[in-house]
Amino acid sequence: MNMSLASLFDAEGSVRKEEFIRVYEEIVEEELKEIGTSYKIPSFALEQIKFCASYNVPHGKLQRGTAVVDCYCAFANLEIEAIPEVDLRLACILGWCVEWLQAFFLVVDDIMDSSQTRRGQKCYYLLPKVGMNAINDAMILQSFIYRLLYKYFHDSECYVKLVDIFQQVTFITELGQLLDTGSQNATEDSFSLFTKENLERIYDYKTGNYTFYLPFALGLILARKDEGDTLKRVYSLCMELGKYFQAQDDFLDCFGDPEVTGKIGTDIEDNKCSWLIVNALALCSTDQMQTLKQCYGKRDSSCVEQVKNIYRKLGLVQLFEEFESSMYTTIRDQITLLDNNISKAPFLRVLDSLYRRKK
Repeated sequence: MNMSLASLFDAEGSVRKEEFIRVYEEIVEEELKEIGTSYKIPSFALEQIKFCASYNVPHGKLQRGTAVVDCYCAFANLEIEAIPEVDLRLACILGWCVEWLQAFFLVVDDIMDSSQTRRGQKCYYLLPKVGMNAINDAMILQSFIYRLLYKYFHDSECYVKLVDIFQQVTFITELGQLLDTGSQNATEDSFSLFTKENLERIYDYKTGNYTFYLPFALGLILARKDEGDTLKRVYSLCMELGKYFQAQDDFLDCFGDPEVTGKIGTDIEDNKCSWLIVNALALCSTDQMQTLKQCYGKRDSSCVEQVKNIYRKLGLVQLFEEFESSMYTTIRDQITLLDNNISKAPFLRVLDSLYRRKK
């Protein structure tokens, strides 16, 4: 794999998405050759693996994957030109491991939520030739992570740390998914789960760990800057970023434009514990509460619209805008308090990329 520093970064020092994808293409090609040789599986199976990966992995914003490269470069405290190309290559590979993990989660999540679209295309499990085979395909996607970690890092002193953090983050995220789906059996009793405490726990477990902590931690580990309590301090900040990001996701699920977000929101139909329902319950009247209990969690368009109308009447759109601005300021202040031996630049770039996002 030939890694060109000049082509990977743009003039502002950001990772070029198209060049990052080129690394993915090289990884997949090498892996398919090795799998075909080592396991002697027929060509149709190799084609299915290739199709599954290409349909689910190299899409979306790729912010988690490119964040690994960005964080490594920042935490290594070197000018881009001074970074060894072999290390840059390893950072890209770790970035793609995060994107493979993301793909694994999304394929399974879409099945559990009965989602229709993802990233502007039909959900993988809904493809005629896939169906419930998507479950096994998702497990193959997850297995790619550990194949890549062994292939490129097993001789490194950080190998055990890398495997450990992927396993920990995967398990925590799966617990978050369990909590997230815990209210899906729509009953009045499920409203007792719609609390701020439970919502923030879901945010930490389901989103904060793999979306923010994992990329930052991988950058620190690869740069050999994970000593002392550095990871703990970064973890705390990443949980705040996770709350900020997931609250935005909750809002966009209801009020976002599907043409922009690439998916049709189903949180109301799925009886999800979300930022909107938690805040609605804190503000609504007795009559509005009764309507919410009658309509929330129902797969009926009129019920969904009644819930949205209550959200609007309660002023949740404006309240969210105020929340978003307040969270942005709070997190930015927390970033400035990081120790001087940790670069603040990647945290600020991520925060700025999230502010007022529409997808």
